[in-house]
Amino acid sequence: MTLSALTGLVMLLVTSENSATVVVPNVGLYRPTSEQTRTMYGSSWIVIGLRNRLLEPSKGVTYAPDTRLIASPVRSTQSGNSVMLFPAQVRATVGLSRSGSDTNVSMFACAGLLGVWTSGSKSRYTMAPMTSIGFGIIRGRFDFEAVYYQPQSTDGYDFSGLSLGVGLRL
Repeated sequence: MTLSALTGLVMLLVTSENSATVVVPNVGLYRPTSEQTRTMYGSSWIVIGLRNRLLEPSKGVTYAPDTRLIASPVRSTQSGNSVMLFPAQVRATVGLSRSGSDTNVSMFACAGLLGVWTSGSKSRYTMAPMTSIGFGIIRGRFDFEAVYYQPQSTDGYDFSGLSLGVGLRL
């Protein structure tokens, strides 16, 4: 099963149970924790993604799909290599705010697959299992979040790292 087929299946199954959510585009920065990975692919990468956001705080756990594209600067490193990461995960979110609050705070954990496309002297596409954990703050139409990604090493590189992002409900 391909990554896109798996992502589509997960989104169909998960979103059918969450009618009180809306899809939110988000952007951010990603910093790999491994010095070796930063040396090979650059120290700060761009994150673009889509995720489901709760319309109201939830007392229980809510499950929703979470997909991103994380890309290193294209050929801007000394090595001339670039990488794109495609995390496709299911997010379990626990709301920490009371109903009626102007600011909603939540914690979440995710599990899924990471697609890794590398280019340079050795271009290839691989997949690995991954997990992540983070917290988010929702205020009005804006989402702010911090996420730590922990995928399995791929091709000898550790692609774990911290992402800081902002989303806007359209």
